[in-house]
Amino acid sequence: MSNFDFKKKGAKVLVLSCIDPRFIDKLTNYLNNYKGVQNDYDLFNLAGAELGVLEKKPWRETFLEHIDIALKLHKIKKIFVFSHIDCGMYKVTYDMKEDDNHLLHKVNLDKVIENLKKLHPKLKYKRFLMIEKGIINLDGKVPKKLKADYDKMMGK
Repeated sequence: MSNFDFKKKGAKVLVLSCIDPRFIDKLTNYLNNYKGVQNDYDLFNLAGAELGVLEKKPWRETFLEHIDIALKLHKIKKIFVFSHIDCGMYKVTYDMKEDDNHLLHKVNLDKVIENLKKLHPKLKYKRFLMIEKGIINLDGKVPKKLKADYDKMMGK
């Protein structure tokens, strides 16, 4: 039996993530264990997540409309954006054979958050990068097992 509460209205967080099925379980597990977010989020998926919002005008417009609806219906307070390494959208957009450029993901996460803050300055934002070993919260404490990957992304 699920812990789903049919009487509850709203969601604290709107989550933007990629459509890649390899990361769905990792994302769901992470969100269900993230303090204060368990079963309290709207999920919006686009190919490339932040890259889809940045590069595809119709997708950006749809996502922005969804934010407005989530604000109105669910009274969201935060937006979490999850990117991931080995993304097909990155490979196609940047004509790359391999997508292992952590810094490029960080740059695009920064861009999309910067743009969203201009439209919705009262919301809080968090950026995440999903890698094979786990999920790096770019706005929080980095677990020891992911520290080397984080340092690589930051150019250290």
